[in-house]
Amino acid sequence: MVKAAPVIAVVVLLVPAVVFGAQTLKVWDFEQGMGEWQSMDSSAEVTLAVGAGVAAEGSGALVLSYPRAATAQDLGTRGMPGSLMASMGGPLPGQVGCLEFSAKATGLTPLVVGVGEEDGSRYEAMVTITPGTWQTVKVYLADMRPSENSEDENGALDPGQVANLAFVDASVFLALLSGQDLGAPITLPKPPTGRNELFLDNVKLTDEVREGDYGPLQDGASPLLRAMPIFGADAVIEQEAEGLDGGPCWHFRTQLQDKEVVAAMWPAPPGYFTDAIGVDVQLRCEEAVTMILQVKEADGSEYDLAVPVEAGTTLNEKPLWSDFHLSDNSVDENGQLDRDQIVHVLLGDATGFVGDGAHTLDLRLGRLGAAR
Repeated sequence: MVKAAPVIAVVVLLVPAVVFGAQTLKVWDFEQGMGEWQSMDSSAEVTLAVGAGVAAEGSGALVLSYPRAATAQDLGTRGMPGSLMASMGGPLPGQVGCLEFSAKATGLTPLVVGVGEEDGSRYEAMVTITPGTWQTVKVYLADMRPSENSEDENGALDPGQVANLAFVDASVFLALLSGQDLGAPITLPKPPTGRNELFLDNVKLTDEVREGDYGPLQDGASPLLRAMPIFGADAVIEQEAEGLDGGPCWHFRTQLQDKEVVAAMWPAPPGYFTDAIGVDVQLRCEEAVTMILQVKEADGSEYDLAVPVEAGTTLNEKPLWSDFHLSDNSVDENGQLDRDQIVHVLLGDATGFVGDGAHTLDLRLGRLGAAR
């Protein structure tokens, strides 16, 4: 079975909560300047866009313009490619519960959103910014995960100790993964290259906390904010209002070479799968393919399931946990899938891995989440 590429453990809110009376603790609206924001990328330009129609609200927005990282050498020569950071400049007057911002990009942008504590520990979430239109994002601190190689003295994010914010284009990490030995005769496509522009507006820290039940990790009507897509530069990803049996969906199209694998990963908030009986998925492919569903536990163990999909037929299934098997080269400390420890679910095209060679992936995804 396919051994998935290592990815950063990140998580983002699934269903925005409606909370009245939330207090704003810190805000950057970029109407009077850039404030504390700067880039850790020596090849990037940070500017202020001013004028009618350039901002989500008002007349000012922050713009990060940068060449996407293409190789590991970019990390050594540029600092942190595609990055923005701001310091709080002192303690905030209250407990932080939510990071809210508006974003727009010229290209599909998987974005790592991070907060740093005063002791240096970092916590992260992942969002994906689709091109061309402003999107409002809410990331609740309770749903963030520790970043790799980060240590915290108490093992928990302390809202009262938030000292800085960071945004990083995750394409740099995908560029590193595309050149790694993944332990199997498979390859990942090279991520998009070229210049990208990321616009930010109305960046806020508030005391709002998440309330209510979670919905699907992804549905066809929701923005593609919660996924980390591992697709190549030639991929076309767009939303369709009536693309899947008359309902909304996300449409992924790309050409794959022999042994080439693409996927999208949706982080799961703590406890999301605890009471689930399996995974709920609705999709259709225009060519016959073998898809793979994989869940990963916090300890790194992975369980997966191969799902054959007939050409032009809608798959509307709820595979049970008993259908999943421990991935090749994966080890679990107790030998069983622990639903309460699942940190992400991955949906990928494993057709090239199982021997069908070069092919076209033409996938429409309507729903992915927990089966209950």
